[in-house]
Amino acid sequence: MCSDIPYNTTFYPNTLKHQSQTEAEMDLKQFEMLVNVKCSPDVKFFLCTIYAPVCTQMDYALPPCQHLCLSAKNGCESLMLKFGFKWPEMFNCNKFPESGMCVGENRTSTSGGHGIGSSGGAKKKGSKSSTKDANQLPELECPHTMKILSKNRYHLLIANRSIEQCSLPCGDDNNVPVFFDDKTRNLLRFWTGLAAVLSCITSCLTLLTFLVDLKRFEFPERSILYLSFCTFIVSGVYVYGMIHENGYSCASSSVAKVSLVTQVCKFWITKLKGIYQI
Repeated sequence: MCSDIPYNTTFYPNTLKHQSQTEAEMDLKQFEMLVNVKCSPDVKFFLCTIYAPVCTQMDYALPPCQHLCLSAKNGCESLMLKFGFKWPEMFNCNKFPESGMCVGENRTSTSGGHGIGSSGGAKKKGSKSSTKDANQLPELECPHTMKILSKNRYHLLIANRSIEQCSLPCGDDNNVPVFFDDKTRNLLRFWTGLAAVLSCITSCLTLLTFLVDLKRFEFPERSILYLSFCTFIVSGVYVYGMIHENGYSCASSSVAKVSLVTQVCKFWITKLKGIYQI
């Protein structure tokens, strides 16, 4: 049923906890009538985003947006009621995000509807299909709270698609659980900061040892001086990040005044010093 959807790699387990394409297909067939009668132009795409979600760089299945669910429900619920069926609780549109990372309408389709292909055509995560164009992916919209207001250009890479002027939130983990929760972040920040402080102290002592009598140290021993200097700069950047927390890499430059990941200058300081060490 999902062989002609505009993406050819999927992610399991899906939002319904199906572990394989075969398992998902068995449940999906019960809604085949809704797709055949085309009660909603979005019902097929909505079902496929549930049972065969698009594969992205996230470590979880990307859910459909709430407005996509409502479009399918508004078109098909009355038909289901005529046959004595209610709109399934597992498709409760209130469960799907209004904003955050989600899949919107299929805007790459030019037919206005969806043709019915053979069932089981969607591929598992990481699989390829020579019959699909790599550009034929569902439209991923940047949520309002994640849009950036800046003269500089930023982009967010999702499913090999670049979403312009969009970035991830720094602390809104409950709505967009992309990386870690606050507890894990604080723990990682503490241990990384502790290692950075120790590294900063040892490299500083090494620098002072060399500078006391620089002429004593010729090559190749003097190379340690340059390595210690680079280590001191790199560890200093991490110490700065531990002290300033999200201020290290985030800025309130979004449309909704939400703190987003936008800072890159300090990262390049770390990157370049690491290259110099090599």
